[in-house]
Amino acid sequence: MSVLELATEYTQAGLSVIPLRLDGSKGPADWLLPRLCDSRTQKESASWKPFQYRIAEQCELDTWFSIPKSGLAISSNAGIGLVCGAISGGLEVIDFDDGSLLNPWYSLVHHIAAKLPIVETPSGGWHVLYRCNEIGGNVKIACDPDREKQTLIETRGEGGYIVAEGSPCETHATGLPYCQAFGPLLPTVPRITPIERRELWAAARSFDRRGEAFKKKLIAKQTRQSQRIATDVNPVIAAFCDRTSWDSILTRHGWTTRDGECWTRPGKTYGVSARVVIADDGEQLLTVFSGNAGPLSPDGSHRTWNKFDAWAALDFNGNNREAFLKARSEAAVC
Repeated sequence: MSVLELATEYTQAGLSVIPLRLDGSKGPADWLLPRLCDSRTQKESASWKPFQYRIAEQCELDTWFSIPKSGLAISSNAGIGLVCGAISGGLEVIDFDDGSLLNPWYSLVHHIAAKLPIVETPSGGWHVLYRCNEIGGNVKIACDPDREKQTLIETRGEGGYIVAEGSPCETHATGLPYCQAFGPLLPTVPRITPIERRELWAAARSFDRRGEAFKKKLIAKQTRQSQRIATDVNPVIAAFCDRTSWDSILTRHGWTTRDGECWTRPGKTYGVSARVVIADDGEQLLTVFSGNAGPLSPDGSHRTWNKFDAWAALDFNGNNREAFLKARSEAAVC
């Protein structure tokens, strides 16, 4: 499989990707990224930040990951970076800088970790990938102040990214590949519950060597900074979502599907434009990763919809109040 095909698979699985340099630095390939103007300095600079809020279009993937015309012995213009956070369905990664800690950590949480994809990094570390409705930022979970390289285990969450398995070897300074060793094959990334996530973090935190007082302070900070992707909803909206199928919402507007899970936007006859995912509470959500999905991709952006919000966007031009009144009247009739 080519790098372009792999990057396309990642995006079709609802994961945001960015192009990375092939100089071993693992940094973003600035020359391929959009340029943004800093409101304070009024200077333009390349940035991967837009892809924290939208998933790249196929034309962008074609540019980033096509085989270079220079004749160099590399398989792509760039490596693949997986953007963590809400845009990728709540993707969070536990990054073991000290690879020797994976096995003892795994033994503490094997009932959860056994169902997650685990990738060995070229430097002997490990990436453990999962999705969750509760995510944080980039956090150093375990450190040892007495070591030269103090960080033992950290996370990549909102505002972070990792090198994707399958990237060209030139992405890492060693010239070695990222190789998946355990778990379901990527790009499948299972969703875990917030309770399971806390178990994974607690097990990782048990290797921290910064003292109990520091650990308590760190736990409090992490709790404050964690964010919920899913929110509580009004009973009328909850009832609407329970009794309404995605088929009844989407097909009237030209969306098509073969299995009820993968959907193709209006105007296309093939390809996956959106996918139904199951949240921790059992709610069926629609993750749209086409920038041409009409009302479900406003301004070309990508997002995850519950049934009520999608219905309001499609049938009421985004007027949630009108949609709510209609849902309430239908509930009263029922």
